[in-house]
Amino acid sequence: MIELHEIRQSDVPFIARMHADSWRSVYRGILQDEFLDGDLIANREALWHKRLAELSDLTFGFIARQGDEPVGFVFVYGKHHEEWGSLIENLHVQPNLKGQGIGRRMLAAIGERCNVLAPDAGMYLHVY
Repeated sequence: MIELHEIRQSDVPFIARMHADSWRSVYRGILQDEFLDGDLIANREALWHKRLAELSDLTFGFIARQGDEPVGFVFVYGKHHEEWGSLIENLHVQPNLKGQGIGRRMLAAIGERCNVLAPDAGMYLHVY
C-alpha cells in the first residue's frame, strides 16, 4: 500500500538520488554527459537542501512510501503562474514501479492542496 507524507529535510538523500537517477536515464542527449556522469547526487542534494529549507504554504511536496521504502516524490510551487496556476516542478517514481498509480496518487494529493490554495487556478508541468 502506498502512503504519502509531507516532504521534509530528512528526505533529501532519497530525493537527490532519485532525481539524479531520473535525469541520468531521461536527459541523456539533452544535458551534457559530463554533467550527468559527474557528482550529480551532490548537485541535487545542494538544490534540495536549499528548496526544503524554504518550504511554505506555496512550496510543498510529498514522498510516496511503500512500507518503509520511499518510492517517489512530487514537489510544487503553488500559484506560480498567473495564467497557468501551480507548477509541478518534480514528479518522479522509481522506474520499476511506474504504471502502478503512484504518480496519479501524488498528483491527486497535490491537486487537493492546490485547490485549497487557489481554487480557480490550474496546475502545469513542463516536460522535455
